[in-house]
Amino acid sequence: MTKNDHAGRVDITDNRATLTFTRLLKHPPSMVWEAITSPQEFSAWYNGTAIIDGRVGGTFEILSGSSFHWRGKILAWEPPTLFEYEHNHEPCKEMPTGADTIVRWELIPSGEGTQLRFTQSRLKSNYGFAPAMHVFLDRLESYLDDQPLADFSLRFQEVIPLYRIWRAKEN
Repeated sequence: MTKNDHAGRVDITDNRATLTFTRLLKHPPSMVWEAITSPQEFSAWYNGTAIIDGRVGGTFEILSGSSFHWRGKILAWEPPTLFEYEHNHEPCKEMPTGADTIVRWELIPSGEGTQLRFTQSRLKSNYGFAPAMHVFLDRLESYLDDQPLADFSLRFQEVIPLYRIWRAKEN
């Protein structure tokens, strides 16, 4: 398998955007599932601390830096194939209108590996979501491969040109 370095897709409908990324990982779904649902493993590759109450109706939170606190309810929990949750943020300097999105991780067996399909829907505006998620998925892949994680800020700047600038009408 070759390293995935392709851009995700941004689709806009009714002034809301959906990001979609597909990555082919060389690890079985059970290993990928642990990396995205175990608070310790998620925190190891993400750029923050995860708190995950793994069950439908449980909570999902990410604390990153001094100003980012994402939180929401878990909507789907089907080990090891489907994890979906609300990914909400109160308005702040970096996101004046906040965010009320849905994140969905789908894990599909593919040979000895996993096809990962990530979607984030209901985005109101582009606050760097597409390049940020690109970097997070790069870091997840490196984590699974037991490789050094990319510096978030540097990699973010590298992948920005892969994304066309979009801005949905803010409500």
